[in-house]
Amino acid sequence: MIPLLSQAAVAFSFAAFFYFIVSYQVTVGFPPFYVPFGSKDVISLNRAVSFVFAMMFAMALYATTKFTIFSFAFGCIALAGGIDARGRMKKKVAEIGLPQWMWIRLTLKWPMLVFDVWTIAASCYVFWVLFQK
Repeated sequence: MIPLLSQAAVAFSFAAFFYFIVSYQVTVGFPPFYVPFGSKDVISLNRAVSFVFAMMFAMALYATTKFTIFSFAFGCIALAGGIDARGRMKKKVAEIGLPQWMWIRLTLKWPMLVFDVWTIAASCYVFWVLFQK
């Protein structure tokens, strides 16, 4: 039986990694909320590579030592990468503006609302599924 703290760290890591993946999917236009898939306005994925290597290092440390802190560090790095993608997408949205289909009162006030709902809801779903018995 895995202790609850270790199980929570692993679930957090999976949810944060899923947030990382979904954040970068939205930044490249899949689903096309802010920019069409394959357009020239897509954010470069070069910064994602450094986060991926840091996550691989943290996961390798966790796999060799079985210390829960490294699993938690993996999740923190993934979360930081997802938040970085959100910040760069926010700057890009400020430059190019929102698509016309998103012009409603809520998205004009909070332009990243669709991004946040999509990525956080997907990550919470993964976290919820991992805690099912």
